[in-house]
Amino acid sequence: MGLPLVINGTSEKLSRVAKRDLEGANDAEDFLALGDMWWELSEGLPAGIYRQGTRDRAGYWYEQSLEVMPESLDRLHVQARVKEWQSQDPGSPLATIRTINRQLGLAENADLEQVVARKRTQVNAPGDDYEDG
Repeated sequence: MGLPLVINGTSEKLSRVAKRDLEGANDAEDFLALGDMWWELSEGLPAGIYRQGTRDRAGYWYEQSLEVMPESLDRLHVQARVKEWQSQDPGSPLATIRTINRQLGLAENADLEQVVARKRTQVNAPGDDYEDG
């Protein structure tokens, strides 16, 4: 994981957020706080791989919070952030893979064989003339 390396970097803000991230989280409030820290950090970055990376980390923590967060204003806040995060154009190779996997209905960490198999079933739908092989 790259967070230990980030802690020793030159950006004090990034180092502080990465250090807090490595401390972990135990409940929805902590998940939300970490998500917001990463999101706020991304706000000061230009579009591209660094902004995408900080948004991806925020999205990770927001998704963790949604799993345990009751209905509330905080939950609406998190849902809005996740929606914005998922709708942005991928700015990194990992974000591109995540987007493709989501569109194919696969887990974000699906391997290439799963992606190809899913795509092949979509291409070989009844009535298609495509044959594999």
